[in-house]
Amino acid sequence: GLRSSSANDAVSAGAALFSAAVAQGITTTNPEISEALKYWTESDKSDSTLVSMLQRNSDLKTVLLECTPWMSDAQSDTERMARLALLFDKDNIDRAIESSIDKLDKLSCAGGGWRWIEQSDKPSEWATENLLFVLGRLNRLGFLPADKRLDKMTREAVSYIDAQKTEILEKNPEATDMPFTYLRQIYYQSIPMNSKLKAMTARTVKDLSASWKNGTAPYKAVSAILLNHNGYKQQALNAMQSIGQYAVTDPAKGMWWPSVETSAMWWLPDNVARTCIILEAYALLEPSSDNIDKIRQWIVLQKEARNWGTSTATTGIIYTMLSTGSDWTRPQTPAIIKIGRKKIDNTSADSHTGYIRTDISKLSPSGKKLTIEKDSNTPSWGAVYSQYTAQMQNIKPVSCTDLSIEKTIYKRIDTPEGTKWAKADSLTVGDIIQVNLEINAGRDIDYVAIIDNRAACLEPVDQLPKPIWAEGICFYRENLDASTNMFVTHMPKGIYRISYQLTVNNAGSFASGIASAQSQYAPALSAHSAGGTITSKPAN
Repeated sequence: GLRSSSANDAVSAGAALFSAAVAQGITTTNPEISEALKYWTESDKSDSTLVSMLQRNSDLKTVLLECTPWMSDAQSDTERMARLALLFDKDNIDRAIESSIDKLDKLSCAGGGWRWIEQSDKPSEWATENLLFVLGRLNRLGFLPADKRLDKMTREAVSYIDAQKTEILEKNPEATDMPFTYLRQIYYQSIPMNSKLKAMTARTVKDLSASWKNGTAPYKAVSAILLNHNGYKQQALNAMQSIGQYAVTDPAKGMWWPSVETSAMWWLPDNVARTCIILEAYALLEPSSDNIDKIRQWIVLQKEARNWGTSTATTGIIYTMLSTGSDWTRPQTPAIIKIGRKKIDNTSADSHTGYIRTDISKLSPSGKKLTIEKDSNTPSWGAVYSQYTAQMQNIKPVSCTDLSIEKTIYKRIDTPEGTKWAKADSLTVGDIIQVNLEINAGRDIDYVAIIDNRAACLEPVDQLPKPIWAEGICFYRENLDASTNMFVTHMPKGIYRISYQLTVNNAGSFASGIASAQSQYAPALSAHSAGGTITSKPAN
């Protein structure tokens, strides 16, 4: 959606300029998108298309949005989507672009470069490089506004970055710099470099001609782009061939690289941005490759479980998706969905996105086969939800491909040799027990709510709600009367082991409660542990 123009830092002003200029370009060059946006903004909003994923499908979620820390995220997400209506007002778009350029002008420095915020008295090299990346992408898309002030600021910013790098070369004449070399090749034709910088970029490319073989897939992609740009055509193609050999391909998920998760590149902040640079390399060096749409498929499907927000990383994703592959913006033929031989009525499907939600219980689906036929080449996703009531001790563990959770309970045993933990096969009032939760995330997932329902005979040792750092993630934990809830805003792919302690305060036999994990952004990503019973004896 159109970004708010109220941000006062240079990076946000650049992102606002990007979103406004791209919106203007898209609505002009893609009538299908314009039609869809107009339809959604003029509808009665009952289809929830322009509502945050956090606020949709509340009946499918394990916890009410009001009981999570993400109310403000949902509101800002919805507000941003609601601003799509502004895309149809040319005067408003022009004002947004003008306002963003005004802010960049206010934050520009006399010697070139942009300050990060108004309170700074010096230009920020990081913010300036970030903005130059954004403006370069806008220019490549053909959406860069024709503005003399912006052109002047850009040239001065490049000169400022050149001066900073030249100063480094005074102290270290043999230095190399991949991010600078990549950035500078965007502007080289219009803004020449001095001889020292030419030598440094040539040295960097020469080093890459040997070092790319030892790098991860994103490193090889950047290397291929730079090698190709500097005349090393065959080596660039060799790098691309190597990239393909390390890819994982799946008909349902597309094409991706496990190594993107461990590729530390400051200017490519996460695995989606790093995959985008691989996509960019394919589009440049192998424009007719079938892999391009497979990579785009993987990137789009990441949106299912993640909120890309309004960060400048998102501008790179949008840029890459718009500038590569086949056209996915045209309305597609609705999928044919059947339960057994009975066809599901899809007349209520959104004509632009194909989204449909329907109750299939009336088709008696139990034991029948679900089939989906789709003849378009665009990626899609969906889920079938089953909700039912069962006795706690009869509940079996359920997981999905990308999320699972396992719950085990141990009791503390104090011995002369020290404290030990053993499986809680028998409990006594006064025992200290520890609940261990193991969550396996098969992909990056946002807004994960972990709800651990506890037995009525247990009371948390740590009563106060608080944020907790564990297993490399930060989450908020709170204790309610019958459960301990944990909220993880962003859970990267991996295995997490979270534990907390309880005391046994009642004797008897009690339902142990299940632990569940679910993305409140994509409720299809859901799992729960098995049910059972806990028996405790009175204290001696």
